[in-house]
Amino acid sequence: MFGLPIPDFLIRPIAFLLAATALVLLGRAWGQHAVYAEWIAANEAAHVAAVKIIDRQQVVTERIVTQYRERVQVVQAAAQIIEKEIPVYVPPSADPLLPLGWRLLHDTSAAAGTVSAPAAGVDVAAPDARASEALAAVVGNYATCTANAVQLEELQGWVRNQFETANGRRLVYDRPP
Repeated sequence: MFGLPIPDFLIRPIAFLLAATALVLLGRAWGQHAVYAEWIAANEAAHVAAVKIIDRQQVVTERIVTQYRERVQVVQAAAQIIEKEIPVYVPPSADPLLPLGWRLLHDTSAAAGTVSAPAAGVDVAAPDARASEALAAVVGNYATCTANAVQLEELQGWVRNQFETANGRRLVYDRPP
């Protein structure tokens, strides 16, 4: 044999230790393989569940977008009907001129939510726009505001539905007493 001679009384314990080490290493490898296989199975199951949730969320998105578009069309149609009625409520024969100050206050202040100073050197009492034109702008502004409110409501519904689809439970808001 090569190397140092091994005494007979050590051969059996060394063989036992080598066999035990081999068994431990084999057990460890088998255990890692089993854990890895479980991890792969769990990962695949999670992937399948996620795909199902994503598919359901896509359906929710399509439904909410369709509802939003339909509701905004209703708002726009109502605004068009109201605009057509302006000559009935403000007939051309009695369509007064509004002063420039009215438009400045409406456009620069009321829309921004603050009062701004009138433009320097401008005669704010000078005629600027007809009441029917101003009314048409106001109707358009209200239509835009209503469309924004519809958009916000639909977005809130989308968020709620996405949460409920992903989590399988209702979204509950904590409200202060």
